[in-house]
Amino acid sequence: MVKVSVIGAGISGLSFVKKLFENVVLFNKNFGNEKGIKISVDLFEKSRILSGRCTTKRVRNGNKLFHIDTGAQYFTCRSEEFRNTIDNIKEVVEWNGKINIIDCKEGTNVVSPSCEGGSLLNEENNNNNSSNGSYIKRYIAEPGNIKLGYGMYDQILDIINTSEDDKVSFDLHLNERIIDINKNINDKFVFIKEGGEGGEEIGEEYDYVFLSPPPFQTMELLERYQTNISDDRKEEYDSIENMLNKYKNIKTNGCWAVYLILKNSLQLDFDAAFVNNSDIISWMCKNSSKLNRIQPNDKIDVEDGNNSDYESWLIHAKSNFSEENIEKSNQEIE
Repeated sequence: MVKVSVIGAGISGLSFVKKLFENVVLFNKNFGNEKGIKISVDLFEKSRILSGRCTTKRVRNGNKLFHIDTGAQYFTCRSEEFRNTIDNIKEVVEWNGKINIIDCKEGTNVVSPSCEGGSLLNEENNNNNSSNGSYIKRYIAEPGNIKLGYGMYDQILDIINTSEDDKVSFDLHLNERIIDINKNINDKFVFIKEGGEGGEEIGEEYDYVFLSPPPFQTMELLERYQTNISDDRKEEYDSIENMLNKYKNIKTNGCWAVYLILKNSLQLDFDAAFVNNSDIISWMCKNSSKLNRIQPNDKIDVEDGNNSDYESWLIHAKSNFSEENIEKSNQEIE
């Protein structure tokens, strides 16, 4: 039995698990029971939900339920492999919104021509006029982008269940944050998870570990693991040092997100905008322009108008503003 642990149930972690099971099931099918691989995968996620940066917040307001994408606003497809993944997730659809550029330089708002017909401006060229930019398709999941991760999770279960391969097994562990990694006397990986005084041991040992948290959290785990490496494993120590040196060059920033629920439409002629030369805002999006973002709230029986009267908007702050104010409360930011 090969035991594999995956830390982080965002899109990369889920992609790894899916690809691993696809390859193992195919191998076992070709080589039969005698030469087949018996494998068990445990996927650990520190939060109570899947999908990582594809975060969707559910907000109840009156008799409406709003699904607001506070994390990744959309996703693109630049590989055939990911294309095959999203083509088989029924909740994934193309977003045909209209994206503008708002330039706040010198106190004026200059709105570029909207990108028409779902050919949306590439954010890498958002300082250019839309007629000069490159165009790519953008995708969302309904009723929220969090469904991308859950769709991938369902695909993993389908691979296992339809394969009829009793050599593969899979367990998902939500609300379990791994805080330390070590090796035992059997040269197997063992974990300590958050909880109690100094953490709590997980009663499993693993042959392989795949790390998929954000870079700074991955660095923390690698650094703690490195301190546990004995002097006679210098090659392993140096290997971890090389990984850490690569991660040190990766800069990630937090992002303040603000959502607005409006009972009356703003009547704007665009669905989203990149905001240039602003001290605070980098992106704004009419979240309700995405499919099925406003639904009836069955728990509250109040008639307060048709769904079409409502709009929800999401605003992302600039990275430097977010970093400078990352520890402030909502009230202080307001």
